[in-house]
Amino acid sequence: MNFTMEGRISALTANKLTVSTEENIVFHVLYDEKTEIRKKDGSPATAKDLHVGLRVGVEGDLTESGEIIAKRIEIQTEAPERKSQTALR
Repeated sequence: MNFTMEGRISALTANKLTVSTEENIVFHVLYDEKTEIRKKDGSPATAKDLHVGLRVGVEGDLTESGEIIAKRIEIQTEAPERKSQTALR
């Protein structure tokens, strides 16, 4: 079944993302070398560009087990930079 969603990467392992939506729904997204990964401006990206905190849009197939097999991942925004404790002093 074709499925799209948006959320923030909360965990990342080899070929698998855990993405949390704003409604706190968690999806497991599977990807491989056939998955198209793009930046917001449309330029190509790679799995190395994916990291925890990143906001992404995912398009793919929703399996019966609830995982999404990604056909396309679009990097939407970077995670906000966190200020270190020393910078706050």
